[in-house]
Amino acid sequence: MSHFPLTQPQSDIYYEQMLYPGSAIYNIGGKVEVSGALDFHTFRKAVHKLVAENDCLRSRILYADSVPIMEYCDHAEPSVFFLDFSDHPDPEASANAYARESFIQPFNLESDDLLCSFALLKVGADRCIIFSMFHHIIADGWTISLLFTRLAAAYTKIRLNDDDPEKLVFSYRDFIEDELNYQQSTQYLSDREYWHQKLSGTRISMFLPDQASEYNLSPVSKGLSVVVSRSLYNRIASFAENNGITIFHFLLGVTYIQMKPLCDSDGFIFGLPLLNRSSKKFRNTAGLFMGITPLVMNVDADIDFTELLQLIKTELRENYRHQRFPFSKMNRLSVSGNPEHLQPPYHVFFSYEKHDYSVMVGGYACNVVPFTNHQERAPIAIYVREFDDNKDVTINFEYNPDYFEETVIRNQVMRFVSLLDELSVDSHQRIGSVSLLSAGERDRLLYSFNSPFCELPEVGSLLALFSQE
Repeated sequence: MSHFPLTQPQSDIYYEQMLYPGSAIYNIGGKVEVSGALDFHTFRKAVHKLVAENDCLRSRILYADSVPIMEYCDHAEPSVFFLDFSDHPDPEASANAYARESFIQPFNLESDDLLCSFALLKVGADRCIIFSMFHHIIADGWTISLLFTRLAAAYTKIRLNDDDPEKLVFSYRDFIEDELNYQQSTQYLSDREYWHQKLSGTRISMFLPDQASEYNLSPVSKGLSVVVSRSLYNRIASFAENNGITIFHFLLGVTYIQMKPLCDSDGFIFGLPLLNRSSKKFRNTAGLFMGITPLVMNVDADIDFTELLQLIKTELRENYRHQRFPFSKMNRLSVSGNPEHLQPPYHVFFSYEKHDYSVMVGGYACNVVPFTNHQERAPIAIYVREFDDNKDVTINFEYNPDYFEETVIRNQVMRFVSLLDELSVDSHQRIGSVSLLSAGERDRLLYSFNSPFCELPEVGSLLALFSQE
């Protein structure tokens, strides 16, 4: 066994988790729907191999003089379960209910248990579900993609009796050392100065809660999802390529146009999760690397959409060179907001997740479905999930009902998709003149609700009308 200090990303997660004891706020994971029957014995061996080869899965929290540290075990026994729902009246519903209920159960950071769990759920003779969950302190979204790919490969090799001996792929402990070196470097000082200049004097009003509980907000969120057709998404990709930007820039631009009018502020801040993996070795290492970087927008409403996208591109490129500086320390520099409560200092959390999940497990096709625990702290969080180049793209909107009513978000979601279509065709609209209402909504407000005409009952005379009252 070995012991190491928490990295900055881990420390941020740990102390925020302490603000919500007994909460699953930092559970991440989901299910993999497999179009075939997997053997549990083989699956269990594959999970053990996965844990042996990725030391983040063998870590847990200890305390040294009341300070949290990470212990990395040489060997560990992961939790691997098998449940058979195939004889239930509705096997899929029962399996999904089990997975969803399990996902909202919090990990106990003070126990000796590992901070991950795996299960194989049988739902039919030729169909099963792989369910896995992790505490965010040991894994991020990129890590889950790595682990699923490695689990699928391990299962297939074991099944074919072609398995390799267990070996440590890459160690998270290398990142711990790299993180300590960064904090003592001149680059760290340069990054701190960059963000101090960038954020100094920034006064940005955050969203205000709709409810009266402004100073007692709960991390309880609701979600709405929309599916963007592959044909529309490919059109956006072509537009982005022709204009020297990325799909990510395009989606940020549309989100800015749509969400900016909802806040009473000149500026607008995105919270953007970043990969924070500076080398090929770290891109192949499982663990928590992800950080958050702000994108501060304060633009003239007279510019057109194409100009907005170029501004976003330029700003992100400048920020990229200094992205490693911890977001939690940026907060102490100068970002303002509502310090009285726990709202994050950004308007929208925007996560663009592009992973290749088009892999097979034991020769069977799979469909990956990430879970949310509906405990989003931000007023609104948007997750763009592109997992297969041949499939439609799902966009999830998680919102805190203390800030927004469902009807507001539902209208925003519907208009979001139509704006994707509209702005990919006509990108030279002034951003201040882009209508946030669809044509149908505009007609309803201007004409249907305000029509001076009404149907009168067919009665013989005015006297007859009075007599009916």
